[in-house]
Amino acid sequence: MFRGWGFLLGEIWVLIALAALIGLFIGWLIWGRRAAAATETGEVARLQSELTACQARARDCAQRMARLEEDLATALAAQAHTGALVGDDKVFDAFCSQYGILRA
Repeated sequence: MFRGWGFLLGEIWVLIALAALIGLFIGWLIWGRRAAAATETGEVARLQSELTACQARARDCAQRMARLEEDLATALAAQAHTGALVGDDKVFDAFCSQYGILRA
């Protein structure tokens, strides 16, 4: 029953390989040329400069965040060591107005 199938199986494998090669060639024709056109317009240089500017802004933001965190830590330490005299004095104003104390 399976004696004449060698040629048929060989033909199937050859046709599958041929279809794969034709598909690769057609794909290269359709999409391969688009990638080459993008590099000719100078888009790569523009994107590289945008990336460099974005990295510089990120470094600047990181430095600003570090300074703000340091200022916050300093303010919290000063508030803890001075009996909460550093900072907003709304609580003290409320205390003075509650007990009739006039502030100078």
